[in-house]
Amino acid sequence: MAKGKLSEDTINFIMTAESSQLQQEIHKTSKTIDDLKRKETELRKEQAATKAVFGESSKEYKEATRKLKENTQAIANESLKLEEMHKKLGTNTMTMAQLRKVFKIPIMSSNQNTKGPGPSVPSSVTVTSRLSASGSPLRTRI
Repeated sequence: MAKGKLSEDTINFIMTAESSQLQQEIHKTSKTIDDLKRKETELRKEQAATKAVFGESSKEYKEATRKLKENTQAIANESLKLEEMHKKLGTNTMTMAQLRKVFKIPIMSSNQNTKGPGPSVPSSVTVTSRLSASGSPLRTRI
């Protein structure tokens, strides 16, 4: 590498390349977690069926329970790995889909964003407030 200082463009390029690689890892890990969750659902169904047929003290039920525990532990490990990658990546370089998933932001449709405050209440309908037995306000329409 040449002596001297790194230019801002070089630093941006390096950071972009690293974050792009990390983005791919995050995507791959998210897919793995989704697959493990689907498998967990199947294992729970299998465990319930085994319990119904053989009972809780059977060898088959214990094996199904062991598989379920292993799968649950794998989900926990992958989730921790994903959290670490998100911390490393930072919110500035996350995609919008990743931000929604991490911060559980609901997707707003375009008509929700453009509508006004809501329907107006006709003057013939009045809203009164009174207190319930616990002291919290009740709203009733008369």
